[in-house]
Amino acid sequence: MTQPLYRPDRDTDRLALQALLSLPGDVDVLGPIFARLRADHSTISVLDVGCATGVAALQRFSAPDIILTGIDLSEEAVALANDSASGFAGSATFLAGDVADLT
Repeated sequence: MTQPLYRPDRDTDRLALQALLSLPGDVDVLGPIFARLRADHSTISVLDVGCATGVAALQRFSAPDIILTGIDLSEEAVALANDSASGFAGSATFLAGDVADLT
């Protein structure tokens, strides 16, 4: 049985979303989830693991109430992501590193 992405019956400060960025642009999987989150929270935090240049996340999650954090092994890709983040509507930070090293 698949676990739902968002369970409104749980009282949590942090919500983990798995966004399949490879979905076609006309498939709005996150819209209803973000609408529910916006009803309860003033900001929404998104973590993009394996963000590469960050382009997909910057396009998908561009909104003033979004706090986007990306992490990738490639320092070059992260540098490009941070350069691209200047026009992002919300707050975006990209870091070089291995997510397995985070505790």
